Amino acid sequence: MKSNSLKFFFILSAYFFAPALYGQTEKGKSITGVSLSLIQSTDKSTGLNTRFDANRLQLGLDLNYGYFIKDNTLLSLSAGVSSFNTKAESNTGGPYKDYNTSFSFAPGIRQYFAESKGFHFFAGASYGLQFQKTGNNFENSTKSRYAWSSLEAELGTNYFVSRSVALEARVYHRTGLLDITNNTNSGLVVGLKYWPGNENYKDESSEVSTGKWISGLDISTEMNASRFRDNPETIRRTHRSEIYLGRFFGQNRRQVLGLGLGFIRDKRGEESDFAALITPYYEYYMRTSRLSPMVRLSSTVRLADNKESPLDLSARAGFGFACFVSDHLLIRAQFAELGLSVIRYKDGQNTYNQTTTALRIFETGVLGLAWRW
Repeated sequence: MKSNSLKFFFILSAYFFAPALYGQTEKGKSITGVSLSLIQSTDKSTGLNTRFDANRLQLGLDLNYGYFIKDNTLLSLSAGVSSFNTKAESNTGGPYKDYNTSFSFAPGIRQYFAESKGFHFFAGASYGLQFQKTGNNFENSTKSRYAWSSLEAELGTNYFVSRSVALEARVYHRTGLLDITNNTNSGLVVGLKYWPGNENYKDESSEVSTGKWISGLDISTEMNASRFRDNPETIRRTHRSEIYLGRFFGQNRRQVLGLGLGFIRDKRGEESDFAALITPYYEYYMRTSRLSPMVRLSSTVRLADNKESPLDLSARAGFGFACFVSDHLLIRAQFAELGLSVIRYKDGQNTYNQTTTALRIFETGVLGLAWRW
């Protein structure tokens, strides 16, 4: 816990540095945000004298409102609801059902302290409360209710993609304060904010040079730690990195065909899973200006170090923005994604199949840098 406290201290220290004045962050203005996630998965396991079928549905909705109480200082309130439901059957019984519903509230404060080439940087902190209800139809089952609190620190930036819409990217570290568990997690989040009344917006629609090639790096990362009262700490870290190379074609060179190579590592306590990634992709840039909406279609083959997994495929359709910070360097952020994955592997005499569809809107964790030449 000492290292977590130090992380929180250093991040929070940046919050108190001297602010500067910008028209977008002046007293009396407000911002709002929303994020939505919908994940549905189907699991099937068959083997010698065994059968197991499960359907899982996860839904999450978060709303955020902020108001500038003075120049560059924002007070905010977030509220969210999430639901996780499972229905399962097996040859030994069923159907089984269980559910998990939670509500959360988080007042916070944010300080904007620097601006460079349209990027508005901030640091902030928030205090969260969450209430959770669980239950199932198992024999001797009981309904349970939990409540806990957490403290979060953040660093990030906003970039206006129109007069009233700003792209937001931030890193956060959250530490649990009160619960039967002491949970901590950190990660990268990319989303959109609605920012009405922005008279100081400058249109960055100037044309950029049209190179033939593009190469870059996409990164997503997340860390979660849970410590129960009677059990040691369990930490899960998930990191995905991918480098890619593509070639522009078509009218005005706004379309790209390319190939990505990367890896994903999922570490849970002492256990670790590693897989290589091969991703052919197609991209379409809607403009040739410095700020362009973009569509990305990709299909990934995952080559796991587990030889029992002969099939692991996924396909994704994403929508986001590409921002040229110079004639060749661009930042890419994806804020909406629809994905489908299929996994098949063997465990002894059992064969396991999993199909998952996922929809995430306005808040994902994919951020990348690219170079066009």
